[in-house]
Amino acid sequence: MKIMITVEIPASNFMLDIQVNQRQRIRTTLRVLAENRAEFRPFADNLIVRVKSNGRRISTEQTYEDADIYNGTVILLENLPKEI
Repeated sequence: MKIMITVEIPASNFMLDIQVNQRQRIRTTLRVLAENRAEFRPFADNLIVRVKSNGRRISTEQTYEDADIYNGTVILLENLPKEI
């Protein structure tokens, strides 16, 4: 089943609505976005993905279905903090 989600990058106030298959892995979506959109290249690796509504961190290895991501969900992309 296809779902519509919003991917948001809070650091740059960038948002993109996309349609994905619920059984697709989140990592696959992020890889395709990084290959095709410059805004997503910094997030190809070392990122944190959260659900905006509750702040829950989700694994990019999960499918949208396994991560309980449904139609209308907004996910946030954040870079991992750099080690000192």
